[in-house]
Amino acid sequence: MVAKSFEGQVLSASKRSWVTGIVGGILLLAGTVFGVDWLNYFHQTGSLYPFYGKPAITLLSFVIVLSTGKNYLDRRDWQLLLLAFCCMLPTDILMSIVPLNPNMTVGGTVFMVGGVLSIIAHIFLIVRVGRGMPYLKNFKLADLWLPLVIYASAAIILAILWQDVVRVGHAAIAPAYTAFFCTTV
Repeated sequence: MVAKSFEGQVLSASKRSWVTGIVGGILLLAGTVFGVDWLNYFHQTGSLYPFYGKPAITLLSFVIVLSTGKNYLDRRDWQLLLLAFCCMLPTDILMSIVPLNPNMTVGGTVFMVGGVLSIIAHIFLIVRVGRGMPYLKNFKLADLWLPLVIYASAAIILAILWQDVVRVGHAAIAPAYTAFFCTTV
């Protein structure tokens, strides 16, 4: 197999430090956002922090994508990533607005538009990641363990949350989104 050459340039030391700092901030923010989100779910704490934090994570990630400049794998890869983030940022904003506005519901149009944009973003990401996986051509049954763990974990979480999923009217979109999310992972 012939190795594909990269079109972009290697990161400079200053840009690498800047990107590493942003990624570190994103990871810290993500840990707290998801931790508080689960606390909200299990203990009904009502914290609004996740509704501001999640779009902030996506915005910071989008900043990294936009600042890529000459540091990309290839132009098509960067375009797919840009398209995905052009869907993800409005998704996270729309889905964060809904809980903050008493006139909107998670079964309403704004949230569903966010859900559809999210699925479109995952399609761009699946195409992007799939381009770099030539080993799928030589796929063996022994390679199923990781997808099995990913999909089984998601199925267990969906089963645990199923009553809430049905209650808010997401019996169709939640499994579809979960399937796209797991495929992206």
